[in-house]
Amino acid sequence: MAAKLKSIIGRIHWSLLARGFAFGLGWLLLPAWLFFALAIGLYLIPFFRPYKLAFPFLLVLIYALRSPASFWIAVFLGGTLYCLLGIKDLVFIDRTAAYEILTFLIVFLYIFGFFGAFGSWNSGGFLAAFGLSSLSFLLLRGLFGYTEHEFAEAGEPLKHPTLVAGIMSLLFFEALVAGLFLPLAPFYQAAFAFLIAFIGIDICLLFVRRTLAPKNLLVNFTIFFVVFSALVGSASWGL
Repeated sequence: MAAKLKSIIGRIHWSLLARGFAFGLGWLLLPAWLFFALAIGLYLIPFFRPYKLAFPFLLVLIYALRSPASFWIAVFLGGTLYCLLGIKDLVFIDRTAAYEILTFLIVFLYIFGFFGAFGSWNSGGFLAAFGLSSLSFLLLRGLFGYTEHEFAEAGEPLKHPTLVAGIMSLLFFEALVAGLFLPLAPFYQAAFAFLIAFIGIDICLLFVRRTLAPKNLLVNFTIFFVVFSALVGSASWGL
């Protein structure tokens, strides 16, 4: 993951940075209708491959329009658009790694937004979890589809991408619902759910690319155990 992050932030692309900054600042300061116009303009200008990342952009825009104003959300929204535009406009060299980071950022935003709105079990939370899991399927299928072009050039197709996306979206749904039953503050509920999503998506990517090995599993499960233990130890359990 550190190498993937380095691939998109190792060199600062000032035009992308300015557009990401404008997106985050506009979200904080402008009325919704004016921010919407600004967001569309930032995405479409220059008019180049607008369809390629339309769905991830729509998810980011919907999240932005429905979220309360917050400095840190503005930072994440700006960073997400920076990543998204760098892929769409072919600025980043390793666009597959950038798409992975974009996926994690969107999942992060939606998970924390979900637990901010639904802190405990109710029918509304169940329906929202189902809706988010459906969106996660489309998001993951888009990620796998972007990766597919890279592997098609090498003559090696991905391994069951649609099935894996479906299984991961089911796991995502279960993580969200399970988090609602945890007697914890929304931050910790979201952190547990995101940890499961992060590890799950990374393993799924390795599997569909036919590069999953025992070493990868060991690294992922070690990360999971260390972070999970830290969360359990620092959380205040309201039992």
